[in-house]
Amino acid sequence: MGKKRKPDAAASRQYAAIPIRLRKNGKAEILLLTSRGKGHWGIPKGWPIRNLSPEGTARQEAFEEAGLKGRVLRPRPIGRYRYSKTEFGEIMVKVFVMQVKRQARKWPEKPERKTRWFSPDEAAARIPDRRLGRMLRKAAKLASASA
Repeated sequence: MGKKRKPDAAASRQYAAIPIRLRKNGKAEILLLTSRGKGHWGIPKGWPIRNLSPEGTARQEAFEEAGLKGRVLRPRPIGRYRYSKTEFGEIMVKVFVMQVKRQARKWPEKPERKTRWFSPDEAAARIPDRRLGRMLRKAAKLASASA
């Protein structure tokens, strides 16, 4: 694992992955995980990691937070959204689509989070940010088209 960059006012950005798998029937599912604090559903995200690209950081966060192994479908983000974090203010998150190959039995944050697969519509309904919800649906279409 690379060293995570310490956040500062000039670096209020994070990178995230929308984890997707395709069922045998071709339907997409999206993995959501709970936050450590309040248990809200979201996607894996984190601060930049030294020596990793933005998409590499997103993939690493997906492993640390949900035990996911796979590949990022495109090197460019599918979109971005903003949220506020009390100690850092507003944070901009660039979002990548990750095609999941498997979920490990053990991973670093497993005891602290729950994970669950949802249909794209169910996942979007559980996310309070409408912009991110639209990205979940768009990611599912992208993953299905690249299969």
